[in-house]
Amino acid sequence: MAMALYSRWLTENSLTRPVVVCLHGFAGDSSTWEELAPGMSRWGDVLAVDLPGHGGSPPPDTGNRMGHCVTGLEAVLVSQGIHPRQNPRPLWWVGYSMGGRAALNLACRKPHLAARLVLVSATAGLETADEREARLREDEALAQAILEGGMESFVADWLARPLFAGLRQLPPLVFRRERAMRLAQNPQGLAACLEAMGTGAMAPVWGSLPQLAMPVLLAAGREDPKFAGLAQKMAGLIPHSRLALIPGAGHAPHTEQPQRFIQAVGDFFSAN
Repeated sequence: MAMALYSRWLTENSLTRPVVVCLHGFAGDSSTWEELAPGMSRWGDVLAVDLPGHGGSPPPDTGNRMGHCVTGLEAVLVSQGIHPRQNPRPLWWVGYSMGGRAALNLACRKPHLAARLVLVSATAGLETADEREARLREDEALAQAILEGGMESFVADWLARPLFAGLRQLPPLVFRRERAMRLAQNPQGLAACLEAMGTGAMAPVWGSLPQLAMPVLLAAGREDPKFAGLAQKMAGLIPHSRLALIPGAGHAPHTEQPQRFIQAVGDFFSAN
């Protein structure tokens, strides 16, 4: 049975326009997209999903993997009446970080469910078994720290990482909102998600990238060299791809530079 993932429309559901399905990153939820939804609504109706273990969605079961998340995402389409079997509306996916990995896995496994794909600060996975094993150990340690140390300690340490330097430079009100979103998450859900859907647990899909037939936008912050490099590498392997390196942004370009991000996504959605 597919996981019952929570989803909600952030704009009016017109029943006829393309659907922009938005997937957040680790320790976030569907509220990530609230400020961006009006901008994206110029191209389609915006539906946001809480990934497993986040927001209103249940944690993944023991032994669950990304394939189960993909099944859960397809079930969301059915529950909302927008699956291609029910309605031929184009499905455009926007996924950030962990949400980007989920969207990419869906496109690789079920390409008929993705007409366009926007991957933000995402990766196609760790390529070697040694890298995956090391990351698994890191994610297990982080999961344990979340459960033992509590959310206050986790969020403080998480947002202090160099990866999120750009978030710490946001206006105080915006940063407090980002922090509050993370503090609102369930520690057991986050820990289970790390162990089931972390980068170390994900089978790499680099070999599937040349087979992707849909247009794909690879977006990353220009100040995030690791994921900017990954975006460039993935763009070189995907046939119908476009690269957008967002100036003045790090790992969360959609939050750090929302107007530049919306412009990049809009140019992509508007392209033939």
